[in-house]
Amino acid sequence: MVSQIYNIPGSFTNYMLVWILLCTPLIYLLKSHALALLHLVYATVYACNYGYANGSKAPWLFLVLLLLLLPYYITLIKSKPKANITSIFNWLLPISLIITLGAFITKFDELIFLSYIILFGLFYNLGKLPVFNNLKLRQKGYLVLGSFGTVVLLLIASFRWVWEDVFRISSFSGKEITLVIVLFVVAFGVLIYLFLKKQAEKFNLFHYIFIIMTILFFIGLQNDISPTIITNILLLVLGINAIKIGVDKMHFGVLNYGLVIITALIFCRFFDTNMSFVIRGLLFVIVGIGFFTTNYIMLKKQKSKETKILK
Repeated sequence: MVSQIYNIPGSFTNYMLVWILLCTPLIYLLKSHALALLHLVYATVYACNYGYANGSKAPWLFLVLLLLLLPYYITLIKSKPKANITSIFNWLLPISLIITLGAFITKFDELIFLSYIILFGLFYNLGKLPVFNNLKLRQKGYLVLGSFGTVVLLLIASFRWVWEDVFRISSFSGKEITLVIVLFVVAFGVLIYLFLKKQAEKFNLFHYIFIIMTILFFIGLQNDISPTIITNILLLVLGINAIKIGVDKMHFGVLNYGLVIITALIFCRFFDTNMSFVIRGLLFVIVGIGFFTTNYIMLKKQKSKETKILK
């Protein structure tokens, strides 16, 4: 509006950027949670408007806006790790990155898959940091989004046509590949840190899935059969691993999550295999029985454990 009144050339994205930067000092002066949340929301709007609308321009200044907010967020994690506002940030910050990451890939669309699989791997490992250990599952935005996002991308990549038609890049260059490399280095650095702090579970495949899929991505540029088979095996292992974790920790949510992964994998295979409707129906019945039986056994085990404690 100011630009129109004084005949100053400008755009909505520039307007957003100026006001976000002007209001940033108020976050630290007033110590306002509301301003911090608005900063993150408007920075996301700015990145989407600048990146997705233009198509050929990446919103690199969005990263600067996030860096300006980072000290405030780190202070919240250290001083109020279990507070509601910190939990909100634990969800909104990764969601913001998920929404805006695609805006940075403007030339090689195939790199979107690779960048997202690394990002979700980073989120999962961040969710396993010691600072988030004592939080409830609903407060662990990084862990939940990292795990769920990884599974969704693997389900997409479990189809052979994805490797045949989508992943076809003859050369890599520019800022986009640099972004992917930086993402991978950061994710790998967090994984190394987890090992040093003895927080990484050796047999938890979720920790390493971004490394495996990065290797498969480059193999898939030349061969579409091996990555498809390995991706399906990875999903099966992830499902079994989640079931094991759920049983060990007596957590019904994690247990059923593992069962859902395996069910989703079976459902996806219905679309690219020539199974008869009878076999498909039987598989669905078996999966349903598996859900019921596993939960029933877990419930009985939990009740017997509670009875022993009371005695």
